[in-house]
Amino acid sequence: MRFLLLLVLGVSIALLAHQAILFGSYLLRLQAERRRQIARALGIVGGKAPRRWHDDPFGRGTIADLRAGYRRLVVRSGRALEIGFVEFLALSGTLGLAIGAAAMALGAGAFTAVLLGLLTGALPGLWVRGRAERRGREIVRLLPGFMDLLVLSVESGLDFTSAVARIIDRATPSALTEEMRIVLLEIRLGAARRAALRSLSGRLDLPEIRALAAAIIQADRYGVSLGQTLRIQAEQVRARRFERAEQRAGRAAVLISLPTVLFLVPCVFLILVGPYVPEVLRSLGTGL
Repeated sequence: MRFLLLLVLGVSIALLAHQAILFGSYLLRLQAERRRQIARALGIVGGKAPRRWHDDPFGRGTIADLRAGYRRLVVRSGRALEIGFVEFLALSGTLGLAIGAAAMALGAGAFTAVLLGLLTGALPGLWVRGRAERRGREIVRLLPGFMDLLVLSVESGLDFTSAVARIIDRATPSALTEEMRIVLLEIRLGAARRAALRSLSGRLDLPEIRALAAAIIQADRYGVSLGQTLRIQAEQVRARRFERAEQRAGRAAVLISLPTVLFLVPCVFLILVGPYVPEVLRSLGTGL
């Protein structure tokens, strides 16, 4: 009986360790893929992106880097937080100190108060980053349909500016139409189309937008047909969309397997071995 108990326990631990290793390797592959994407965006061929570009949305280094990173994040979020960098730090610090002081006043320990203060102080940054990520996903989701309409408009005889203006005037307001309105406004104020597209690519920092802007700039530079270029880009955007869907499906299988093992194996262990536990304890107590 003791051998059966140890066998089931060992199998359970082995399954948990196996799932933990699979989950860890998946996170490492995800991080490596993100570094490769950032390296390609930065033009680093065959290398890795600088360390400060990996995960931290606010950047690392000097105060100027922090300020610039905060400004980029606010722009990506659609200017969800119209305050400066110093005001943002003051807001985060004030919230953290207020919640920490309130926790200590209510009788919480020093460690608990400090932990609550740190978590509360991080909430504004997490909120802005969440808004930026949701806005980026919305733009990527709407981009294939926008590209199809743009291809039809350009191939029917409209130039790029007129086609974009007609599409956003008749489309439902969204994050993508807001960004394209900014592009049109910059062009009408005298900026070159290349500069406006580079500005769009820098604001959103999305691979699909970077590829679209680069393709249109190259078509202008070398005199390539804009309609054909946009059609190729539309096909590539849809291909990347299907690729992301496949990646999410594979990610879901990995993410589901770990909690399944964590919660299912102990239940099976209790069902199979639970009735024998009192007998094993009595045997151990009597020294048999």
